[in-house]
Amino acid sequence: MNVVTDEIFDLVNPATEDLVAGRIYLNEAPENQTYVGPYVIIAAIGGSSVEDLTGGVGLATERFQFSCYAKVDHGGIKTCRAITEEIRVAIQGIAPSDEAVLGSASHEGSVEFYDFDLQIHVRVADFEVMYSEQPTSAPD
Repeated sequence: MNVVTDEIFDLVNPATEDLVAGRIYLNEAPENQTYVGPYVIIAAIGGSSVEDLTGGVGLATERFQFSCYAKVDHGGIKTCRAITEEIRVAIQGIAPSDEAVLGSASHEGSVEFYDFDLQIHVRVADFEVMYSEQPTSAPD
């Protein structure tokens, strides 16, 4: 993980504890996992740096995708919606500070569907997070 992913994980994990009980994974769920309740997979799916003619200016963005899974007996799509709402509130509550790398965030959209192979409801929410990075200099 990188610093930005660490900070996102640290924001989301406690915010969703009552709904997913710590079942938040990076990039993929454990293989051959027995379903015990709703869970979330976090993936960094892209980003960019802000540049000018002298190099990096110290600002960058990263897009994160939060995939929420819940079976019907655990509330299905309603639970997925509640989880992504908790994530949205946690992430959009980012406040710039001298200590934090993260600066701001926006919800880019969501999609929901039913995975017939896994027999599970899924809601995928995308967020873009702006953060501080070390500025770079342009080559001479």
